[in-house]
Amino acid sequence: MAQQLKSLFDQAKALGGFKAEMRLVILTRITRVNAETMPDSQEVFNLLQRALNEVKKEYVKY
Repeated sequence: MAQQLKSLFDQAKALGGFKAEMRLVILTRITRVNAETMPDSQEVFNLLQRALNEVKKEYVKY
């Protein structure tokens, strides 16, 4: 699961660089380091996924 969580942070960074990654941190209060070391949890994954969807809305230009 930690790899999946890391992947969500990578996606945010790919969208908008450091600012998008920090936006994900602000929305979830979970840092990349915390995500990599915390126990596996579907709840945490869902939280990060929902936050990433918000980041996508903010950074993806149509």
